[in-house]
Formats: sequence, structure tokens, C-alpha cells
Amino acid sequence: MGAAIRDKIKQFYIDYFQLYPSVIIDDEGQYHEDFWFFNIYKELYCLDYDKCIIDEYEPGVDDHDIEKYYLSDTILDAIPEEKRLIFRPKNTDMGYTFVHQKIADIFQAHGVDTLNLVKVPEWEAGKQFR
Repeated sequence: MGAAIRDKIKQFYIDYFQLYPSVIIDDEGQYHEDFWFFNIYKELYCLDYDKCIIDEYEPGVDDHDIEKYYLSDTILDAIPEEKRLIFRPKNTDMGYTFVHQKIADIFQAHGVDTLNLVKVPEWEAGKQFR
């Protein structure tokens, strides 16, 4: 992620989210600077477990295999939108990052084509690889 994208994302106060400067070294040993690394240091309890499709659900387990995600409107409505523009849901076995449409729009406006952005209602297990 370049500085122009970072500058737009930095305008928001997003809980549990940090950006760190990064350098990418390609296969030829060339250094590419002006990149920024996402750090999400706390997961958000935000899933509607009654609606989520979970493979072999086990009560008390904190790393569910989610086949289809449903976010809890009650939980999310209690959090100001700006604070939850980027997050990872708690109690899943995969570290998928969820980004609000405002963040997706920033990536799209800058022509980022290395992300597979899938809307939550359209996401199902395996779609992230298509």
C-alpha cells in the first residue's frame, strides 16, 4: 500500500488498527519502499452466530470454521462506524480482514488489483480464491 492510500486511511480513527512503513524486496533483490503494513492487534466480537453457517459448530470453541459470515447488526450498531472500518472477527479459524465499503473505495480508486474484495453477503467458503 502506497503513501497516497495510507494518507486516506489515516484520516479515520479505526480501533485496534495500525500502519507500519514497510520495504518489499523482490526476487531480483530490488528494494521497493513507500509501502505500508496493516496491523490489526485485536479481533472484534461481531458475528451473529445464530445466522452464521459454521462447519461442525462446538460450543465453547473459539476458532470456528465459518462457511458463511453474518455480522451482528446489534453489536456493530453500538460501535461508531469510523472505529470499525477495518477489523478481523473474533472466534474464527481464519484471519480474514473485513473492510468497510469506504476503505474498499479507496483501494479501488487507486487501482489496487492485488486484493480480492468480496461483500460479506456474497462471501462463502472458497470464494476468496476465485
